[in-house]
Amino acid sequence: MFSQSFFDRIPTKRGKAFYAIACGERLTKLEIKERAGLSMSTVISAVDSLCESGLVTVGERRVSGGGKPHSVIDVSADRCVYGVSYKAGKLFGVAMDLRGEILARRTMTPSVGVSAGVAVGTFLSRLAEGAPSPLAIGLALTCDEREQIVRRLTEEAGTDVLPLTNTQAIAYHALWQGGACPLAAIGIGNRVKCAVLGERDCRLIDLSELTLAPVFSEGKGIGALLSAAQVERVLFDRSYGGHYSYAGGDLLECRDLSDYSALLIRAIAGVAESVRALVAPREILLFGDYITRGFFDRIRDACPEQTLSREESNGEIFARGAAEAALAEKVFS
Repeated sequence: MFSQSFFDRIPTKRGKAFYAIACGERLTKLEIKERAGLSMSTVISAVDSLCESGLVTVGERRVSGGGKPHSVIDVSADRCVYGVSYKAGKLFGVAMDLRGEILARRTMTPSVGVSAGVAVGTFLSRLAEGAPSPLAIGLALTCDEREQIVRRLTEEAGTDVLPLTNTQAIAYHALWQGGACPLAAIGIGNRVKCAVLGERDCRLIDLSELTLAPVFSEGKGIGALLSAAQVERVLFDRSYGGHYSYAGGDLLECRDLSDYSALLIRAIAGVAESVRALVAPREILLFGDYITRGFFDRIRDACPEQTLSREESNGEIFARGAAEAALAEKVFS
């Protein structure tokens, strides 16, 4: 699968040749040249360098009619990256080959009292039982120990570790699937975060404190209104009161589920509009535990002028995105 946006973000000619090889199947140097838009001398130099690094292999393809076989290049089958995420008290992980195919999957629920660092280390050991050692690890993990975990894994595993949030992992997953840069992923959870993936970097913007008229939530701003915990509490207790919206210049209090649902939609539409005005993404992805397909359709109807997509909010998708981020930033770059 070839993504033009992914290809365009690769900064080196060697990396572009490498990505063209990964997206093909046993390509000749001429085919790599045509796919990557590089000179033949650059392709020859890139293939030699990649072979020396053990990232690609060279074989032969027979020619019909008995002519001289062509040399063909392919990615090494024993090279991979790992992606790990943490969601709802459970670790999710994937080992991914250089084509983006899953080699192994693992999940683990850490025991109560086990530190995040110990849990991640144990989990990576289990993931390695079914896959080669990684070239890089994408780690979508939000905890106080994250910096120490990244530093320790880099030292112990002897590999590059890329720290991410789940929102950033979703952005890279969209890029790998062919999304166009710049793109923005908005995660609606206990905080409201936006990852903006451009041609050279992936910025994270915390929108939790954003206050937008005409939306209020018990004086706490839009972040409180949109948090998954707040939504769950309001729906469980049916405590719609205390949430307000403007209509015709009047401040109206929500009294039922219909009013509350409409207020959520307006709030999310307002966030999407703010992101569009700030960074002008070509695509905006929304994800969150309560953004169902039906609810997303209503949000999209409220933003007809925007290009909105919905992404599943689950641990394996986050782990896949983390692995794809490792490919983008640590392997092909």
